[in-house]
Amino acid sequence: MDHFYNKVKENRKSKVPENVWMELLKQQALPDRTVAHCISVGELAAQWAGEINLNNPEMIDEDVAYAGGLLHDMARHMPDHELEGAKILRGLGHDQIADVVEAHMQLPDWDGKSITEKELVYAADKVIHETDHVGIKERYRIAKEKYGHDRDTISRLDRSEKKALEVMSEIEYLIRYKSI
Repeated sequence: MDHFYNKVKENRKSKVPENVWMELLKQQALPDRTVAHCISVGELAAQWAGEINLNNPEMIDEDVAYAGGLLHDMARHMPDHELEGAKILRGLGHDQIADVVEAHMQLPDWDGKSITEKELVYAADKVIHETDHVGIKERYRIAKEKYGHDRDTISRLDRSEKKALEVMSEIEYLIRYKSI
């Protein structure tokens, strides 16, 4: 399992030592595939943050995007894992990252335009299946196949997919064109 944790240490330059976030993740004793997924989401969120910041310097805190992505499923083994993960992080004084973790499932406060670390982690989680970048449509096709056994679940997944596509559209716009 340590090879997952070491991979991130060698690839990122951060204001916060990698071992702080990796140790928090490691303490949760998650399955290897969950850890690998978390690393993939954290790396993608940080990559998007860096690309957005090329046009809009310091618009997104790359460290918060990375840590939020890395830790978004840290409580995956618990019910309401986004709330439990946020609770753990708040207890450790990492409120901003806790906010990102708490929002990664539904993004309840999104205004339809703003992109912050929350939206980056939300979208990164929606395009990555395990460690593969599959895109939103494919990720939701997989989810519907796995969980969509009733009309209410399919409806909820359809609404979530629509929101994910809207968020991704705004992220792509910022990366490609917009300087604010």
